[in-house]
Amino acid sequence: MSLNTFSFTLKPPSRTLSLETIVPHPDDASRLTSVISATFNLVSTVIGGGVLSLPFAYATTGLLLTSIYILVAAIMASFSLYILCSCSRRTGMETYGEVVRFCFGPGAELAVECILATFLLFVTTAYMILMRDINTSLMEFFFPSEEPYDGAKVLLVTLMFCFPCMLLKSLHSLRYNCYVGFASVLTLLISITFRAILTNLSNPSRLHSGNVLIITSSPYDAAFSFPLVALAFLSQFNMLSVHASLKDPTRPRVTRVINGSIATCTALFLLFGAAGYMYALGETRDNIILNFEPDDKVVLVGKIGLGVTIMAGVSMIVLPCREALMSLPRKVRKYGRRGGKGKKLRPVGEETRKEGEVAGEVKEKLLAILSEELEGVGGREGGGEGGERERWGVA
Repeated sequence: MSLNTFSFTLKPPSRTLSLETIVPHPDDASRLTSVISATFNLVSTVIGGGVLSLPFAYATTGLLLTSIYILVAAIMASFSLYILCSCSRRTGMETYGEVVRFCFGPGAELAVECILATFLLFVTTAYMILMRDINTSLMEFFFPSEEPYDGAKVLLVTLMFCFPCMLLKSLHSLRYNCYVGFASVLTLLISITFRAILTNLSNPSRLHSGNVLIITSSPYDAAFSFPLVALAFLSQFNMLSVHASLKDPTRPRVTRVINGSIATCTALFLLFGAAGYMYALGETRDNIILNFEPDDKVVLVGKIGLGVTIMAGVSMIVLPCREALMSLPRKVRKYGRRGGKGKKLRPVGEETRKEGEVAGEVKEKLLAILSEELEGVGGREGGGEGGERERWGVA
């Protein structure tokens, strides 16, 4: 019998009650992650190389419209993460693919797994390109050489340092990477903000000559920038892993993790994009680092922080990518043997279903008794029904 648990809340009989199947069990030994660690896990998943393109989005669309885009994308990301967790809790499915299979069938699961594996492979490749470029430039600054450094060799050495973290099997094991990565990207933000303030203080006229774009008048530019912003919030592929490792996974705690991580990333994106744009204005490039001189010592500190962020964050991408790639051949074979006619997953097994039926009967009896008691209490004391219902709530 699977270790599932049914959590329900006693509420007035007029309201429909929901039954949740949480996998693994809320008291399972694998649930080790606190709310803070889970929040930073999601933050580290979201924050990566995508932040470098946010100043370019500001330069293309304008300060006001891009800020609105970021807020809209944050709301969309928060809602999608909450819906994903709700689907997992209502169906008893633990992984992204299982939720898709339960809702849409095995064909949809296979398609989503292929898309997820392909997407994460491209993201991993992008991270490695960033690691190569950043660390090569750092090597050239600290260890000047007449011969140019081989970027492939620099990347190989960098991956040797990252490789042990890539072998870890849970996001909880990578929690220290999350803290280091977040602190490092803050270093980059402070460096760029400091340079932007100094530049504008030394030449304030650049802010009063119509160089600052508030909102674009081009529909093409407005449509071009939103995908850059929306993709920066992608973290759905790690959400269920975070949910599965969270201690005491009540809905308020899950919501706190989602809202805390998205709010943190939103604030960082707004500051990072605006600071980078205010430094370069109309000359902002698609990678804000390219707007600074290689020997700029202020940004050099931030560049070191960015390098550490990418090195710490690549493991957060490799983990779901590895799981998707390793499960894909098995799912392809299973789908092929069934001729694409596999059955949808059921939310619970036969034994668990019977437990659910018993739990439902017990709930109905408890509600009937509770309603009678509350009516009696309300008649004697008046106005006490709400407090009694709250006190009888079962998490």
